[in-house]
Amino acid sequence: MDIFVKFFQNNLVYMIITIIMYFCDTVSGFAKVFYKKNYQSEKARKSFSKLLVFICTIFAVMGIDILIHYSYPAFKVQFCPVICIAISLVELTSIGENLEEVTGTNYITDILKYINKTIKSIVNKLIGKDEKNDK
Repeated sequence: MDIFVKFFQNNLVYMIITIIMYFCDTVSGFAKVFYKKNYQSEKARKSFSKLLVFICTIFAVMGIDILIHYSYPAFKVQFCPVICIAISLVELTSIGENLEEVTGTNYITDILKYINKTIKSIVNKLIGKDEKNDK
């Protein structure tokens, strides 16, 4: 039980940020719905299911992390933070789409594209790949 508490504490910040991103996406989705006057209760019901799936996914991955730790104690990589970051980026993209529907501008997608381009450039430099031939 001690190991579960340790993994839970180590991943708590990631889980909280993921849940905050989910709620921000939900609020921005409601803002979009009210702005467009396109009310559909089915989408609201799906948002609760989405939260449950996120929570189940995070705990399942945390379980896998614990199993890997027991089987291979030297393996130090944890997958739970990676999954939480991936979910948060998906939510951020959705927030950007909702923002664009309401304001006509999506700065979040532009920022994510810039970050993606920068990461690709760094990775290409690390592996010695020529960016001009990568297109």
